[in-house]
Amino acid sequence: MASKLRAACEAWDGSSSAFAAIVAESLRSLGLYHRDLAREFQVAESTVSRWASGVARPHPRIQRLVVASLSRRAGRAKPSTDQEATPIYSMEAKSRSG
Repeated sequence: MASKLRAACEAWDGSSSAFAAIVAESLRSLGLYHRDLAREFQVAESTVSRWASGVARPHPRIQRLVVASLSRRAGRAKPSTDQEATPIYSMEAKSRSG
């Protein structure tokens, strides 16, 4: 749930365990992949995996950037509902004949 992630980001006290929890929650609640964060912060996917598991953490300045970015993403995320998601693309084929 994005609101839970947003609250965790706002309450983050700089601790490494909280940082790991925020990264892990962002992967779950925002539907992000390790590669998404890896591209954004120019690190390897395995690095993001280590962040999420708490095995490693980046420099404190980078941690602040990651948490701020995830907080913004959580703020933009639509609230989840129990209804089935509407498809983005129409299933109807469009004719190109002319």
